[in-house]
Amino acid sequence: MEHLKTWKQELEKANEEHQSSLENFINEREMLQSKKTILQEIIFHFSGEKAIEDFKIQSGYNEITSSLKNLESQEQYELEEKLKIKIHYNKHIIGKINLELPVQ
Repeated sequence: MEHLKTWKQELEKANEEHQSSLENFINEREMLQSKKTILQEIIFHFSGEKAIEDFKIQSGYNEITSSLKNLESQEQYELEEKLKIKIHYNKHIIGKINLELPVQ
């Protein structure tokens, strides 16, 4: 039965790591979206292409939008969906292990 306890612990640890990754992706997306929105509001008040481009360079706008684009990509959402599926199946396995382990 010790091997089941070890397996359960490994699955629980994996789920914690997957959940943490998902939360980090969401937080990062929200943070970058907030920054982008604020910078866009400031850009709206600039006139002239040169002033806008200078501001974008100095404020890091291009890096923010690039990072946000990566976090909003189809590939990223597919990765997140795979993590959710792993968590879901791990929970099923953990539940079955719990049924097999003697009550203490």
